[in-house]
Amino acid sequence: MPDDPWLGPQHLPAEGDEVYVGWVDLMGVGDAMSRSYQSAAVNVGKLFAAVANHRFVGNVEVYPMVDGMYILSDDDPNDDEPMYIPTILSNIFRQFGNLTYMRDNDASDNYGPWLGFLLRGGIAQGVVYHGSDFDSNGDSDISNVDWLDSIPFGEPIANAHNIERGLAPYGIGIHESASDNPRNWKWWESYDDDTRQNIISYLENHFSWCMSNIDQLSYEESRLYVHINRAEAYFDLPDGYFDI
Repeated sequence: MPDDPWLGPQHLPAEGDEVYVGWVDLMGVGDAMSRSYQSAAVNVGKLFAAVANHRFVGNVEVYPMVDGMYILSDDDPNDDEPMYIPTILSNIFRQFGNLTYMRDNDASDNYGPWLGFLLRGGIAQGVVYHGSDFDSNGDSDISNVDWLDSIPFGEPIANAHNIERGLAPYGIGIHESASDNPRNWKWWESYDDDTRQNIISYLENHFSWCMSNIDQLSYEESRLYVHINRAEAYFDLPDGYFDI
């Protein structure tokens, strides 16, 4: 019989931190990686760079994953300050929505929708535990494992991740744990510029390219139409706007 790795209930942390959690999902990165690890790595790296360049104020923690990242803050997200989770996520989505549109329309860049990427996000609130909080007595098999610092656990981690799964591309969902008004948040309404229209223009090219290359993608046609319908509803477009 194989050895049972020594970790039991007595090693779990007794208390966690009450925080707000933002999850940013880089949609389709797994499929992109199977086609071109370079383009997938560049897109993941761009997301990491955008977050790294954000001027955080207050207690903010970032946990990168292969297909996105978690951003944690213990500050109230209802205040309009740069350290708060909704502001952080909306700034990142705005930056990438406009960047993707500009590169897709730059003839000298040879970019095209096949190298673009889509974001979705979720926001939740609750108690989070960190891997480094496990085994405070130092008598388990994970004692002194420094990479545990990079692992967050807790219900808001799951809630932020799960709420974005049913959204449109570039949608951000706010879970009931984080707000008295849980909703599919139209963050782009906060910006008086061309962000919404730029994202719509890019999505039109992206959806069209996906349909033309559906046989080469691990992307079922029925799933593509789900995303198209969600995008039309989310961006207040008439049914059939994305005529592909």
